[in-house]
Amino acid sequence: MSSATKAKDNESGRGPNVVRTKAKPKVNPVTGANFDYVSESRIGDSFVVVMAGPSGVQSFTFHHPIGVTDVDAEDWVCTPTGDIPSLLARRDDPDEADRKAKRDKHRLNLVVHAGLLEKPGGDGLLTYPGTDVNRQDALAKARAEAKDAVKAEKGKPSPDLYIRFLPKEVQEAESAVRNLLADEQTIRAAETKFPSSGYRTRSGPLADRDQEEVEYLSGLSRPQAQDAVVKRIFGQDTDDDN
Repeated sequence: MSSATKAKDNESGRGPNVVRTKAKPKVNPVTGANFDYVSESRIGDSFVVVMAGPSGVQSFTFHHPIGVTDVDAEDWVCTPTGDIPSLLARRDDPDEADRKAKRDKHRLNLVVHAGLLEKPGGDGLLTYPGTDVNRQDALAKARAEAKDAVKAEKGKPSPDLYIRFLPKEVQEAESAVRNLLADEQTIRAAETKFPSSGYRTRSGPLADRDQEEVEYLSGLSRPQAQDAVVKRIFGQDTDDDN
């Protein structure tokens, strides 16, 4: 909102006080809209259509899907602007972190069953076969050294750079562990064991409003999408331009 200033007599006689008041942005049918558009990093590329009249104001935000949806990331969605905060609040599946931890643990168990790691005790400690090297401690030390090396070289690290900083006797074993953890069959087994909940980021007080693609805006950039919406408002079929 913009600010307006008013002069008010100071009772002390030292001149007027300046009182700042909030001025609501206005839309005038002749002079247009008296406000600026402010980009919002939380939803990325977007634009707003405002319909104002004596009976009130409605605004709709066109944006790419927020959170977990069945809509492609590059598609456009239209949401009443007042519902955007509820989408942002429900962006992430609240069970995702717990599910990921369970999947990661299951994948490690599969690695142990394959004989690539050992559990010498019941405390969750993992070692490389034929050694007493604690994998968790060794990885923490190796990754810290790899990070320092990258800083010194000012380069971009490869995901497996840390292996070079492990004790030589376990480098080959860690490569095998890494490969099995990343194997598609291992990943699918963990996902089957701990399936997704079907969570979707929905708006509305009951979280029951799906985000749906605006089909006629498919594949368009923001300027193109804005132009297409204006044409649709004026009754022009946007397919005529294709």
